[in-house]
Amino acid sequence: MKWLARLLAVALVALAAWWLAPRFAAFDTSSLLLRDGNGWKLEMVPQATIAATYLAERERWLSFPVPAGADRVRIVSNANLYDLAKAREARTADPRRRWRYALDIEITDGEGAVLLGRRHHHRTDLAELRLPDERIVTPSFYLDETLSPVTGVVVMLNLGGLPQAARLRIRLADGDPDIADVAVRAYFPEAASERQLDHLWQRLSERQKSSLAKGSVYAHELLTEAERRNLLHNQWQPAGPQGARGVDFRGRDLYVLRDVEGEPVDDPVPPAGLVAAPGRPVVFPLPEGGGKVEFEAIPLAADGDSTGEPGTPRLAGRWHAGDSLLKEDVAIPLAAAEGAMPLRGERRFGGGLVELEANRPLAVRAFMDIAGARTEITPERLFQRLFVAHSAQPVSFTIAHADGAATPVRVEARHLQTAANPAAAPLLHYAFTAADGSVLREGEVPLIADGSRYDEPLGALRGSVVSEPTELFFSVPPQATALRLGTAAKSASRSPVLVGVSTRPAQLPRQIRAPEDRYDFDAKGLRVPAWFPILPQDYERLIAGNGSQLVAVQPRPPRERPELQSGRFTYEDFRPGGRWLARQLLTPREAGSAVREEALPSTFSPLAAGRAQRLDFPAWMGLRQVSPALLWISPDDTPFSATVMLDGRPHHAFGGRGRYGETRLPPLPAGAHTLKVEFASNNASNSAGDGTRGATRRPRLFINHATPAADAYSLRLAARVEREVAFEVERNTRDEEILSARLFQPAGWQGRSRISARIEGPAPAALTPLPGWLFDDRRYDVRPDPSWSAPVFDTQGERSDAGQPVQIVIPAGAAPGRYRVVFRIEEGPPGYLALSRIRPGVEARRRIFEEAEVRHVAVE
Repeated sequence: MKWLARLLAVALVALAAWWLAPRFAAFDTSSLLLRDGNGWKLEMVPQATIAATYLAERERWLSFPVPAGADRVRIVSNANLYDLAKAREARTADPRRRWRYALDIEITDGEGAVLLGRRHHHRTDLAELRLPDERIVTPSFYLDETLSPVTGVVVMLNLGGLPQAARLRIRLADGDPDIADVAVRAYFPEAASERQLDHLWQRLSERQKSSLAKGSVYAHELLTEAERRNLLHNQWQPAGPQGARGVDFRGRDLYVLRDVEGEPVDDPVPPAGLVAAPGRPVVFPLPEGGGKVEFEAIPLAADGDSTGEPGTPRLAGRWHAGDSLLKEDVAIPLAAAEGAMPLRGERRFGGGLVELEANRPLAVRAFMDIAGARTEITPERLFQRLFVAHSAQPVSFTIAHADGAATPVRVEARHLQTAANPAAAPLLHYAFTAADGSVLREGEVPLIADGSRYDEPLGALRGSVVSEPTELFFSVPPQATALRLGTAAKSASRSPVLVGVSTRPAQLPRQIRAPEDRYDFDAKGLRVPAWFPILPQDYERLIAGNGSQLVAVQPRPPRERPELQSGRFTYEDFRPGGRWLARQLLTPREAGSAVREEALPSTFSPLAAGRAQRLDFPAWMGLRQVSPALLWISPDDTPFSATVMLDGRPHHAFGGRGRYGETRLPPLPAGAHTLKVEFASNNASNSAGDGTRGATRRPRLFINHATPAADAYSLRLAARVEREVAFEVERNTRDEEILSARLFQPAGWQGRSRISARIEGPAPAALTPLPGWLFDDRRYDVRPDPSWSAPVFDTQGERSDAGQPVQIVIPAGAAPGRYRVVFRIEEGPPGYLALSRIRPGVEARRRIFEEAEVRHVAVE
């Protein structure tokens, strides 16, 4: 019988050799040594422990049996990247780069009923070690795969309240495109008996003992018997999935390095500054006074990754002057001093902000000389938190009401898309509900489809861009206590919406500083916000379930207004109601404003005395002749006489005394003419009494109907304001209108004035979405503008400052009707106030003129 046993043993060995031979042949170690530099894996095998992992798939569940009495489960997952080299490049270009994936995890009973079901969202990093020989390896790897695992993520679930737990199910729900798959493993606690504890410690290897004692202050050799027993009392045992390998699940052995001499490779530190790139501008707010700005830039990518000319980084963009229409295209060449980084460039700007793009990714910083010190003006990044809303999982917000009044509500909605494949914009569904849950009103609104050039979603899938915001405003009555937001069921896009809600007390005045709030520079903590964000009802659940999205935002340049910039708008001055005192003031013309034919009679250009000056007089309203008015401003009451020479011939003689005056020239043909004003020889020619160096006592002259010069002025009619003044404004459209009020304070006044503006008019319709909100109670903190001492005509030498403008935007969607705007000086001296309205577009008007033949009349 012995020979039969030996023959059977030989047969079994031969059978095993036959079965293993092709598998060893397939496991080609030479190919591993040559493939992608992975030879280090074989060298590290002796220093690694093997963990059996199982792949979580999208199509089917991975099911683990739950041991009877198990009160906890530990789930460890490792996302696996396709390309390690590509991942390293991504992290170098963006050190904040993380990889995202989501797992659906369920606990079921023996019948398959779900006892606990959650979606767990994970963000993981790429960990690497630098060995003493300077080789860089990953702390975990696969021996027979080119995939690279990233840092593992641990999820602990408490099963204490689920006595019927029978199965743990895991499925991959979502993942970054760079992630090939996700490997998971499950561990359940296994309590050792008191008898086993007596000898179990002796059976552990030195590595196992050190691993158990990692959380202790002392090394494992110095632990007491009680401490050893505590370490052994609850150990985690791995669990295998149900089913057959290769049929019901796929597995993979993960090698994890232990006790390897090496240093962690730190994340690359990004250069300081804002990242400018093609199609991605950065915005730098500038102080009100402007000045020379020095830029420093560091390239973030190789020349081969850039667009435009390789090796020649440059910045280009546009400068905007606050909220005015003045702007300028700019280009800033960059150069390195003696070939060293950073690249540098400089340019002088006025106050406002500048937006810049780069022809390749650059980290850009900006510096200015402020108060004699070189100061960095690179703005801090601003972040906005929005919440993810689906049709099946809407987000609800509680609406609080003060004193039973209707509450203004602002909704901001965006959506994510990919730059390479932009999707259709989803429809936002809104529903206002009462305290009993009944729906008071609901509707759907399409979102803006365009991706934002200024804002960036943080932590989103690679290649994602966030859309421009869609803003909606509501007047919410007291009976509406909640707002529910989600995607519409009939939406063509399945992507969720990102929503945020803000409110403000109805009686809270809108606080505005003029002119400071027209500039974003150094506004943090000083500018009073108009809206105050509120949190959703299930805020904690949304945060824990990755139901929120951070968006990095930037200050925005002023909105383009092509009608205003081209002069295609209707301008209207208002007169107060009741008894009021009017005065004319000559004020500087707004820089950047369009030259409009209708404004020529009220626009005055300086006319030099005693010097021939070439002026162009455009045809006004189609007429062949114009009759310009000549204003004069004298430093004193000295009488004078003068003659206007037109194209070398006397055209008009006039004289006067007093500080202000006006004379109208006889008609002259439209077109270009040479004008010269000659004063009589008996006029004094001393130094001016108004403090203007080099000037004489001759009056200063201004003429209208000419094409405005850069230093032109506007003649405005303003109302005297002692305490209060009211204007009636008739609104007959639903388009946006801009009411511009300019407060003129006494020249020399160095304090600040505080005025209020109360707007009385039709109330907005309740629960109706509006594209804008009209703040009907405003408080302005106004600083005087001493840049010009404006003469106040028909007074005894009274002068005002240049005037400080404040705007009241009547937004699109505001109800037509009669509005009453009441201004009141709450603090400060009496002044003058002018109110005008600008409406985009032109209106057809019919005017009848009678024009006589134009002749030159000689003046004797």
